[in-house]
Amino acid sequence: MLSPEHPQQDAGEAKDLETEVQSEASILVTSISVFSSIMPAVLAVFLGSWSDKYGRKPLVVWPLFGLFLSSVLTIVFSAVQYLSAYWFILCIMPLAILGGFNTLMLGANLIITDITDDQDRSFRLALIQGCGFTGVLTGTVASSYIYDFLGYTLMFTLSAAIYFFTLLYTIVLVEETVGIVDRV
Repeated sequence: MLSPEHPQQDAGEAKDLETEVQSEASILVTSISVFSSIMPAVLAVFLGSWSDKYGRKPLVVWPLFGLFLSSVLTIVFSAVQYLSAYWFILCIMPLAILGGFNTLMLGANLIITDITDDQDRSFRLALIQGCGFTGVLTGTVASSYIYDFLGYTLMFTLSAAIYFFTLLYTIVLVEETVGIVDRV
C-alpha cells in the first residue's frame, strides 16, 4: 500500500514488484513463442507435398479451426479471475497443433497460386501479404481502444466470433483447387 509518509520506500517496493512481473512475463511470452513455433515448423516440412495429394483447403481450414479453439480457451481463461497466467500457454496449443499461422499462409498462397495465371499471380500474392500486414497493424492499434470499450472477455469473444465466421466462410465458399486422389 502506498503511503504519503514513505514515498521512497513505496517506490522501491514498486520497482521490485515491476522487476518480478517483468521476469514472469518474459518467461510466459518465451514459452508461448516456443510452443507456437515448434509444431508448425515440423509440420511445414511435410505440408506442401501433402497438399499436392490431398488438397489445399485443409491447410486453411485446420489453422482457422485452431484459431477459433484457441480463442475459446482464451475467453474461458480470461473469465476466471485468479487463474495463473501460465494457463494461457494452453490457449496456444490448438493453434500450434493444427498448423499455426504459417500453415494458414501456406494454404492461402497455394490456393492463390492454383487459381491465378502467371500475369496476376505476383500481384495477388503481394496483395494477400499486404492485407495480412495491414490487418496486424490495424488490430494492434485498434485493440487497446476495443479493450477500453469492451474489456478482455468481450474483446476475446469478438475475436472468436470473427474466427468462427471466417472458418464458416472458408468451409462453405472456398473451393478446393486440387483434385483428391483416391487412396490405394
